[in-house]
Amino acid sequence: MQLKSEKSICIIGAGQAGICAARRCYEAGFKDITIFEQSNMIGGLWNYSDKLDVHSSIYDKLLKAEIFEEKTVAIIGAGLTGLDICEQVSKYADKVYLLYKEIDVLPYEFPQNVIKLTQPNDAKNTNLYLANGDKLTDLDTVIYCTGYKFDFPFLDPNIIKVKVNGKLVSPLFEHVAHRDYLDSFFIIGLPCLGIATHIIEHQVSFAISLINGEATGFTKEDVDKWEEKRIKELFDNNESLRHFHYFHHPLSFSQWEYYKRLSNYTNIPNYCPPVYEKIWFHLLGNVQKTPCEYRKYQYKILNDEEFEAEPWNS
Repeated sequence: MQLKSEKSICIIGAGQAGICAARRCYEAGFKDITIFEQSNMIGGLWNYSDKLDVHSSIYDKLLKAEIFEEKTVAIIGAGLTGLDICEQVSKYADKVYLLYKEIDVLPYEFPQNVIKLTQPNDAKNTNLYLANGDKLTDLDTVIYCTGYKFDFPFLDPNIIKVKVNGKLVSPLFEHVAHRDYLDSFFIIGLPCLGIATHIIEHQVSFAISLINGEATGFTKEDVDKWEEKRIKELFDNNESLRHFHYFHHPLSFSQWEYYKRLSNYTNIPNYCPPVYEKIWFHLLGNVQKTPCEYRKYQYKILNDEEFEAEPWNS
């Protein structure tokens, strides 16, 4: 049997997932750890660079929004990214069109210069043609906030497959471990719309437990049929397969149950106290009510159950 200290660990990416994986592997006793990173700095998305084909979570101060002063801007997509950019750009632009396929489900309060319209289905020159037949003319800028697709060009497509137009990574167990290489191949951080740091911590702990042969609580049949089961969950809840890796519907994929499940597999306490869930839902409530203001709150954890939230005066 190969000793833990003799196993070599390869980590692709030195963002928050890669840094966490490296640290936890080292703490677990692995000493031969190599990290591959495309830039010359660690930190991943926090190190914005327009020279790399990556997207920054801080958008280089949200795109230096002042460059849109007195402009007419169309933003396609009203997810969190679209709402963030809309909030910043609307401070400077004369007019902002927020285009979304389900515009009726955006009952938010927006600045007066933000106009909500349906999604476009064609474009020509400086014009956008909307699905309802309307046309937007003389646009200065169009910003696409239409989401991301998973892609692993450096991996053999016979080993890892990306399905459903880039939204489903297969074959995995619990969104992290490769079905056929359960103790040696992991993809960390796939689930969307959850607390990224907790997703990463729990998945890394699960991966290390699998490497060491210490994970329990599931069978080979559970592993082999997990993807099929997840797809059935989505269909039963009338959800799209595009949401395969989403904490999108509380009935089909609760992040809190996910953390508990991974903790049970690894036989370690679930380090996610109830106050985290309370803060999360408070945050979501602010996003739904005032999407252009929710970032202006700061949270203080008082204990495992209680927190305080107040406007952040910076």
